[in-house]
Amino acid sequence: MAASWGCFDLQRQEFLYEALKHAGVDTSYLPEVRKGHFLIGKTRDGVPVMGSIGDNQASLFGSVRDLEDTVLLNVGTGSQISFVSEEFVECGGSVELRPCTESSYILVGASLCGGRAYAMLEQFYREVSRTDSGAKMYSRMQEQAEDFIEKKLAPAYPENDGKQTPMKNHPVFIAQHACACCCRGCLEKWYKVPKGRELTKAQQEKIVNLLMAWIKKEYNSYKNR
Repeated sequence: MAASWGCFDLQRQEFLYEALKHAGVDTSYLPEVRKGHFLIGKTRDGVPVMGSIGDNQASLFGSVRDLEDTVLLNVGTGSQISFVSEEFVECGGSVELRPCTESSYILVGASLCGGRAYAMLEQFYREVSRTDSGAKMYSRMQEQAEDFIEKKLAPAYPENDGKQTPMKNHPVFIAQHACACCCRGCLEKWYKVPKGRELTKAQQEKIVNLLMAWIKKEYNSYKNR
């Protein structure tokens, strides 16, 4: 909450005392800055009262299971795109850095217009793809593709075969359907890979390479529109 005042050094985790004194502000009124969540006390009925956090942080903690690999998009009257970073980053333009945990920060793109968030999200992915983070993103996506194929497609008799690959929510899932690598039935129909036999490591590798090539081709096609 202290960071929302506009007079807080986020990297040093303290108020800008000298600047405030120079502006004539009595810093003795400033509260103690506490790190993390803490118990203030309890009501007469024994209900615990915790130190407050910002609404952006609260929505992130309440909605995201994996803070390291998730981008959170909130759209309402206003909107925010939030991405956790373990490093302190100098921001500019429409992106700002906010505190998250004791050892991490949130990169936030906020807009008063909810629909603007989608344009910001598109721009975010465009910029990420041009950096080292973009290479890491593809590397992480390939790791996930390898895991999906090994667990959901490689067994001789995959669980729930024919329905094991969702139609949305992950680029690899979309690629699997586009490339007819979503179930053993499609593999047999389009690639003559018989059912009832476990896929070899070489076959799994070929499928993953095909999926990643499709994902990169689709992204580059979209990027150059």
